[in-house]
Amino acid sequence: VVTGDLYVDSVAIVIPAGSTLDLYVQGDAQFAFGAAANTGGSPDQLRLHLLDGGALTMDWGSGLTAVVEEPGGTFANNGGAFSGTWIGGTTSAAWGATFHLDDSRACP
Repeated sequence: VVTGDLYVDSVAIVIPAGSTLDLYVQGDAQFAFGAAANTGGSPDQLRLHLLDGGALTMDWGSGLTAVVEEPGGTFANNGGAFSGTWIGGTTSAAWGATFHLDDSRACP
């Protein structure tokens, strides 16, 4: 559990095959330029839970492959590459942003 905001910058979070990570954040999460989280894995390997309506921000040049749950939260993709499932409130995208949404987890 991250008590507060999470800021990931110019680092890779690698989750080996057969492993999973449930990450709970009690604030906002930002993936800055050069940050890569589970980009070589499957979305089910990284589950990001933003509590209390936290916001997710991806900056240009970042990558995230995950299942993101942020009920009532916002997702601003400012040029990052997202792959997975996103369950939340509202989203926005800037030029260069990419989304590969896997709705199989969210819609049975």
